[in-house]
Amino acid sequence: MPNNKIEKIVWSQDSHFKTERRNSGETSLNLSYEIYEFLGGNDNLEIEFILYKEDFIKALGALVNMLPLYTSTSSSSTLCNYSNLLYTSYSNMIEAKFANMDCASYIVHMFKRDDGRIYLKNLTDNTGFNIRKFLIQAHSKLVFSKNEEGNYVIRLCTNNNEFPKEASYQLYKPIEGYEIEQKIYFGTPGSGKSWTIKKQYEMRKDREKYVEDEEMKKRAIRTTFHPDTDYASFVGCYKPVKDKEDSKKIIYEFVPQAFTDAYVAAWSDLEHPYYLIIEEINRGNCAQIFGDLFQLLDRNKDGYSEYPIKADHDLKDYLLDHLPEDSEGIRDGKLCLPPNLSIIASMNTSDQSLFPMDSAFKRRWSWEYVPIDYENAESGAFTITIGGESHNWHKFLEKVNKKIKTVTSSEDKQMGNFFIKASVDEKEFCDKVMFYLWSEVGKDNYQTNDAIFRYYAEEDKLKEFSFNELYDQTKRNTILKGFIRYIEEEK
Repeated sequence: MPNNKIEKIVWSQDSHFKTERRNSGETSLNLSYEIYEFLGGNDNLEIEFILYKEDFIKALGALVNMLPLYTSTSSSSTLCNYSNLLYTSYSNMIEAKFANMDCASYIVHMFKRDDGRIYLKNLTDNTGFNIRKFLIQAHSKLVFSKNEEGNYVIRLCTNNNEFPKEASYQLYKPIEGYEIEQKIYFGTPGSGKSWTIKKQYEMRKDREKYVEDEEMKKRAIRTTFHPDTDYASFVGCYKPVKDKEDSKKIIYEFVPQAFTDAYVAAWSDLEHPYYLIIEEINRGNCAQIFGDLFQLLDRNKDGYSEYPIKADHDLKDYLLDHLPEDSEGIRDGKLCLPPNLSIIASMNTSDQSLFPMDSAFKRRWSWEYVPIDYENAESGAFTITIGGESHNWHKFLEKVNKKIKTVTSSEDKQMGNFFIKASVDEKEFCDKVMFYLWSEVGKDNYQTNDAIFRYYAEEDKLKEFSFNELYDQTKRNTILKGFIRYIEEEK
């Protein structure tokens, strides 16, 4: 062997590459006395080595190429998805490490241990980047040499002839246009929160219109929170069900709910985005409903949960039966949100006092306000018909919302432009709009200087009225016309 070059086969004691995202925390590679002698046996050794990005990318691709593409059970074969994630995660890490260098090389240092063995260690940071993570046991070798400038070079060479011929692998492509989201859309009742979510996550735009997209709808798993929603009705639990083989027999089995359905669907199909949509998230007790799932909401830059949690026994057994074999979704019995599962929610600002969210829960979400759209063409065409007279919905809405804000010193009780879904007659106007105004604003200000339930009566006298009076058929028409006039003429 020439004295300016040495090759070392990578064996198990030198390489512990694992398919888990959380690899061994070791940061050194034992290169033994062999390398020590190659470097001249200098006990005060401190030499810079140059590593090459392309070598690591090739080695990583070769490793992934060796992983099984399919897992087989007694009844079916399932495509493994973890190989895609593995390649993407680590190739991104390699790219990031070389990004600030000369885009080709990465410099590390050599140092001597007390026992005389030479180790290679990355001394630049504490993120855990090291050679050990990118080696392939018994299928690669390290080549140490000197380049023309006299610098030491380490090349990581893979022996492709030893790879299984049937193995094939196509590089994972990130989902085009997809970015992980954990977002709450909030605003006044009727501002269009649910519609915004529906058109963004369940519909596609065809020319100027949004149309239903069946494939997108399949990947959107919906639920609605309410005061009786709890962890079991969000995640799942054992329930009595009819035996499929004997309808007269009752058995107990784990029945998954929205969270588990979305979790399994996303982990089983990592090449497509999935969405867990929670309507009216603040109408349920989020601390009780999420329980320890709360920890999963912290995501790292790759979209995985930063802090996996231990799954309870029932959920673990269900996931082991319904996820691909060796899935990261239940690796070591732990839950971890995948990078293709977004969680989207809606929240009415008028319901904030129902189940207040604590700040720790709130900060794990991004928030998007859905404003009242007074320029919306569709709702702008709605009318309120009272005694044969038509009044524009937007004109009334803008004025009454201004009055609500003045009286309550808050925007939370205002109405959105889609508070009504179409033009209304006086009965519908009373049953929906006037009832909301009375229950949320009017009854608290009745017979005060801030009273909102006022109308112009005969001789333009301003009078106050109660909600009950609207159901006196001899007064309703007069009161409603006078009320709309009072609201629209307010400055």
